[in-house]
Amino acid sequence: MENRMQLMAGLTAAGFMLLAHAADAELINITQQGYFGGIIPKVGGEIAAANNSQGEHQMFEWLYDQWEAYDDETLNAPTEELLANGTKLKDLDFSVPEYVGHYLVIHWGLGQAGQLFQKGQKPSGGFNQAFYIASGGVFDLPVPVLQDASGKTKPVGGLSYWRIYTPPPQDGPPTNNVPDTGSTLALLSFVCGLLFLGARRVNQTQRSLKTPRAR
Repeated sequence: MENRMQLMAGLTAAGFMLLAHAADAELINITQQGYFGGIIPKVGGEIAAANNSQGEHQMFEWLYDQWEAYDDETLNAPTEELLANGTKLKDLDFSVPEYVGHYLVIHWGLGQAGQLFQKGQKPSGGFNQAFYIASGGVFDLPVPVLQDASGKTKPVGGLSYWRIYTPPPQDGPPTNNVPDTGSTLALLSFVCGLLFLGARRVNQTQRSLKTPRAR
């Protein structure tokens, strides 16, 4: 009985690991600034100071500059066409297949990170981050934390808004999309099959041990 439980637990864990791996999203941070004198991003990757002008067109121009500076020929240039936008992280669902191959811009408030800057050096408009959504799925977007030269760390402010800009139509690099319904069902069927076969083998072994040998 103990062996059976161990086998089934192992197979179940393996199945959930496969499903979790298949559902991981991949975001590539293409933000280029990243440093503010003696202040660096401690958590959350590269980040840039923002000005007070944050309209869709101005934000697109900033995003385009980040794409040019990132200089990766496999990533198509963003366009000014806006696919989606919002003001809450909970509304940003990376499992939406249409988001894959597009560009995400996040605008954060100044927050406590403003305390790390000397007078006259604080970013007047908070901070921006730019990402390329390489694959869809589950992704926890961390709130950036900055660190000064003395090691003191402070988080930036909350999310002000996010925007997703599109690349040219039908001209994107190959991506690993989040599995569709058919792929997910096939993976579940595979895991269930492993569990069934494992349980059946254990049952057969136990029956053979309980059956008395003929004399």
